Amino acid sequence: MKTILNPLRLLVCAALLVAVAPIARAQNYTTVSNLVFGTYLDTNNVTQQLKLDLYLPTNAPTPLPLVIYIFGGAWMTGSRTLNLQAPGSLPFLGICSRGYALAAIDYRLSGVAKWPVQIQDVRGAVRWLRANAATYNLDPTKFGAWGDSSGAHLAELLGLCNAPSFTVGNITVNMQGNIGGNLNYSDSVQAVCDWFGPSDLLLMNTYFTANLTNDDIATSPQSLLIGAPIQTVPEVISTAHPLIYVHSNGPPFLIIHGTADGTVTFNQSELFNAALTGIGADVTFLPNFGADHGSPVGSWNNANVTNAVYRFFDRTLKNTTTNALPVAVMISSGTNGNAPLTVTFNATNSFDPDGSISLYAWSFGDDSGGGNFSTITHTYTNAGIYTATLCVMDNAFGLRSVTRTIIVNQPLHQPNTAPQIALVSPTTNSVDLAPGAIYLQASVTPGNSAITNVMFAVDGVILGQDFNAPYGLAVGNLSAGHHTAQARATDTNGLGNNSALVGFEVFTNQFTPLVVTVSGTNFFAVQFNRVPAATNLTHTVDTSTDLVNWNSGSIYSSVGDTTNSAVTAQFSRTG
Repeated sequence: MKTILNPLRLLVCAALLVAVAPIARAQNYTTVSNLVFGTYLDTNNVTQQLKLDLYLPTNAPTPLPLVIYIFGGAWMTGSRTLNLQAPGSLPFLGICSRGYALAAIDYRLSGVAKWPVQIQDVRGAVRWLRANAATYNLDPTKFGAWGDSSGAHLAELLGLCNAPSFTVGNITVNMQGNIGGNLNYSDSVQAVCDWFGPSDLLLMNTYFTANLTNDDIATSPQSLLIGAPIQTVPEVISTAHPLIYVHSNGPPFLIIHGTADGTVTFNQSELFNAALTGIGADVTFLPNFGADHGSPVGSWNNANVTNAVYRFFDRTLKNTTTNALPVAVMISSGTNGNAPLTVTFNATNSFDPDGSISLYAWSFGDDSGGGNFSTITHTYTNAGIYTATLCVMDNAFGLRSVTRTIIVNQPLHQPNTAPQIALVSPTTNSVDLAPGAIYLQASVTPGNSAITNVMFAVDGVILGQDFNAPYGLAVGNLSAGHHTAQARATDTNGLGNNSALVGFEVFTNQFTPLVVTVSGTNFFAVQFNRVPAATNLTHTVDTSTDLVNWNSGSIYSSVGDTTNSAVTAQFSRTG
């Protein structure tokens, strides 16, 4: 949802502004601004006003079909304001060039008032527009709604919920309200375009990832809309679910959602499309491959997307049938199997009666989609029932989508196999200086179940465990001498395995001078093996040597260059 911060605008009296509303002229429309459609009392008991702006096309046949724009902003920010200099406004303003009036409306943000006033305000705006249709040459029988993000959520509800109230469990919510009055006028619309709107607020975390907002916390937009963490008030938040209002007599829907949406998961539109399709509604679902949440602007303000919307409203509000819609035909290599299930989808039999197919777009039903390919393969990794969708576009921007149910069963049972584990640190015969501080690290290969933990032991005593790869444990204060290390991995089936024992040495870090006396009449060579000062947690014996020759009776003592090292000596006869 958009996060562009705009203050909620103060509004003025409708009766006054109908007469004095300023009119701004543009190339193909005139603007009638700041029309007040309703009022409310704020928390200080002061009357505030709700406004709308009308964009009326010039030189278009009247009465005019009307599209109502509902802005997004997570129900807590945003504005109805549209601007020709703002690329994000152009798709909406562009519809005026097709002979449509456009109304951009206010509604109260969640910081001003809680649910359900938002849908009450939207429905009040629709009633006001219908009551004043004759004044502005609007056709009251041809109203459409178009929203983005949270505005699309309200557009979905506007299209599906026309009842005065709705009850879920023990909660009854007033969905109609009386904003602006005009209760003898209908607040229904005849078509809805939904750009990346949420449809089930309780399920928005189903495909939660680190780049998404945690929608269940108290500060999420949904919780702020309701006034409580949504999972604590499931009945209240359910009254704000468009999915719960789905019925077969609703208006036609066009759903467009970016497959890379990082704010409202793509799956929200997959669910909404599946629900509408399931009851035989007139619905078209266009996955916008690679697009994010309204960005980049070029993914939404482009010919394919905007003209598809205009063609949709031409069909549903103007009943334009100049061009036939394409026919989407989807064939799949299978519809039922065990996870992981790989399915190849084929759209090559799709066709357009009076043109050609210009675009293929795919949704697989598991929060993922595919690009412009007539044949595409997808693997379902988790068990579930999924609605796969193919949408095709013709060269006149007409759209048609078709769905197919894919049933993915639990994976076939396989004999449980235990994990394999080996210590990679310390290595056999590695050494460290006392007091020893070593890092135990294990390499783990799971069986057919996930690893739950890896325990580490030194000299048969368990010193700790790690729950996440890479598996390791730092151990300190080991005494000088020989030690053994071992690790054990355990999986979710309770199966486990031990690593092989690894022996290692801890030497003292106190230097003891080494004195060597050579006796006899021959020369001897003396080799001193040194362990270098500790710079890492573990290290191996240094192979450097000191070679000296003595006559009989010579004495040699190691000197300061061996400080913090353990020294051994070995002798060999050279003559």
